[in-house]
Amino acid sequence: SSDVCSSDLSKLDFIVQGPYRTTPNRNSIPADDEENIYADRLKELETFSIDDLSDYQKITYRAVEESLKNNSELFECEADCYFLFTPNSGVNNNLITNFTEFEFRSEQDIVDFISLLNDTGRYFDECIAYTKEQAEDGNVQTDTVIDEIIEQCERFISKTDDNEIIKIAGDRIDAMELGETNKTTADGTVTVNKGEDYKKQISEAVLNGIIPAYRRVIEMYEGLKGKAANDGRICDYDYGKEYYELLFRRKTGCYETVDEMIDLLDRELDSIIQQFYKLGSFNETASFGYSDPEKILKHLKSAMSKDFPAIPDVSFTVSYLDASVVSDSIVAYYLTAPYDNMDNNVIRVNPKVDDANDLCITLAHEGYPGHLFQFTYFLANHDNAEYMYNYDCLGYTEGWAQYVEGLSYSYYLTNKNEIAYYQLDDRFSYYFYGLMDMCVNYKGWGKQEVAKYMDEHYFNSSYAQYIIDVVTGDPGLYLPYSVGYYKMWSNYENAREKMGSKFSLKEYNKVIL
Repeated sequence: SSDVCSSDLSKLDFIVQGPYRTTPNRNSIPADDEENIYADRLKELETFSIDDLSDYQKITYRAVEESLKNNSELFECEADCYFLFTPNSGVNNNLITNFTEFEFRSEQDIVDFISLLNDTGRYFDECIAYTKEQAEDGNVQTDTVIDEIIEQCERFISKTDDNEIIKIAGDRIDAMELGETNKTTADGTVTVNKGEDYKKQISEAVLNGIIPAYRRVIEMYEGLKGKAANDGRICDYDYGKEYYELLFRRKTGCYETVDEMIDLLDRELDSIIQQFYKLGSFNETASFGYSDPEKILKHLKSAMSKDFPAIPDVSFTVSYLDASVVSDSIVAYYLTAPYDNMDNNVIRVNPKVDDANDLCITLAHEGYPGHLFQFTYFLANHDNAEYMYNYDCLGYTEGWAQYVEGLSYSYYLTNKNEIAYYQLDDRFSYYFYGLMDMCVNYKGWGKQEVAKYMDEHYFNSSYAQYIIDVVTGDPGLYLPYSVGYYKMWSNYENAREKMGSKFSLKEYNKVIL
């Protein structure tokens, strides 16, 4: 969410790190911080009488219960293989997003923002200490992963006075027109412009606190090169398989075991290959007809109306990210609207994206009928939205966005064979990445096994090591997309088959929403 500010928030830990705390006995963690808050919340939840709840409230109850159970088990897990810094989803990435997207609704928000900026050095030092203790236990990421983390950190600090945090915060302060105030200095009381004074404090915090903190991360990782004791697969660490099972359940929301899901995706990939063979010929469309992000979203909003229920008319802004703060693996992202302001929808686009057709499909995932539509519908139609807003259900949310991404090809193309081809290709790629995440991190596959599977399934096996580096750099990253996609698309196909001529896509989508 863009709305991460809070007037009484003095530490970054619960904004950035998330629920994973896999080694609660570490000396660097204060003793009073050891309590398993998820277990305590679960006990409180269990005091509710389920019999008094409506059917929909029971669904909400079960979702909250499952989230608390999984996070509680992750908290207690003995595995020491959750790394705070990663190429795509670590604190080094998420902190930048939290600061560049921090919303100023009042002057107090600016004060809180500056407080958090000034706390970053302390926070990063604890993360560095934690990572060094992992290294002392022999748990070190591979040199390839380390190089990616260092490159991401160096890209961010390559800008100093014009750093994106300074620039974006400055623009938001300028828009607030804060006026003047009296300030006591060594030379006495002087009148200063509030906005300029806050901007100066932000600049000093970034230049003297945040950038040096990222440099310390780089320095630490330079010293860890060559010390990895294994190939970075989760199963190679102590209790790694047990940890991955919990990670799988949290990332997907599925009750299948990892082995069962490996079998399901493997069979689905074989099925997709057979479906490719059955496709008729078609002339490939060179352009989907759009390249401007705003025009793409407006087109999607109009084209999807026949297949999806209506939502309140909300506004959105779409803009390009600065290259210094974007991951190469991200085409775009949607920022969940604040719960009390669902009209505030933000989508950011990677400026390196040079394929307009790719952007057309990605914005269907992030915008209409993807995340923007999904969250707006939810907030507008569900009585229990305030509960579910605070419990991420990644398999469901990303599964929905992948499913409608597949449907969106029909909003740009007319040839049925071409639409089917792109849908199959989309699923084939995502299922493959999810499968490799599980086979490498859980089954222990190495380069030979991955290359063999790629050869058998018409992938270029020369990229086998690249695949391994991706899924070991951010374990579980692809699971909500691949498994969620598989679940959503399977439900969709089953409904169409069983209902036949009675199937209505709009009514079906309403049920899923």
